[in-house]
Amino acid sequence: MAKVMILDVNDHSPTFMSFPIAHIKEDAAVGSLVHHISAQDPDEGRNGRVTYSILSGNENMAFTLDESSGLLTTTCPLDYEIKSQHILTLLALDDGTPALSSSQTLTITVLDVNDEAP
Repeated sequence: MAKVMILDVNDHSPTFMSFPIAHIKEDAAVGSLVHHISAQDPDEGRNGRVTYSILSGNENMAFTLDESSGLLTTTCPLDYEIKSQHILTLLALDDGTPALSSSQTLTITVLDVNDEAP
């Protein structure tokens, strides 16, 4: 009797599951949750372990993305009158060899609050 062990190869890229649109009020406190980024990879073990990063669109460093949890939070106050929309390109990268990745564009709309005097 022979025992056959099938080893998983890294043949899947991560697939984004999170919605590509988010909204946040301009008066949200620094550190507020903007969006929970999530991606799935059906590969086993490290081949399916996904980390997250911001590729572009965060030039003013208004946001930070936790690489393991996918939680996107604010790092500074937002101002609708200065910038009402942020468009980030996100990367989901697996831990396989070679690593496979996918990207997603996330559009964040800053919602106006009545903070300007007439």
